Amino acid sequence: MPYLGYGTPEKLLLSGRVLENEGFIPAGDRNTTWQNLVDMYRRFETDEVSGARIRALFQGVEKEVVTDHEGYYSLEINPIKPLESRPGMRSS
Repeated sequence: MPYLGYGTPEKLLLSGRVLENEGFIPAGDRNTTWQNLVDMYRRFETDEVSGARIRALFQGVEKEVVTDHEGYYSLEINPIKPLESRPGMRSS
């Protein structure tokens, strides 16, 4: 699950969380109330993946990190060429 990143002309900051894919099954018309409650719990409950390797590549710069015990990761990439700001966006 990638989170909203952040960037300046000199760096990109990326973060997110790795969770097990448990699949999504929409509620059916024939499901019982009990089955709907169990399925709702499964949608809210997450199983994080610790120790997963995350690799990012941008402008030929490659960074790799490993998720922490709760599945979170964060990495910083310093681009080879400074990034351009979009019109209306401020750079720090």
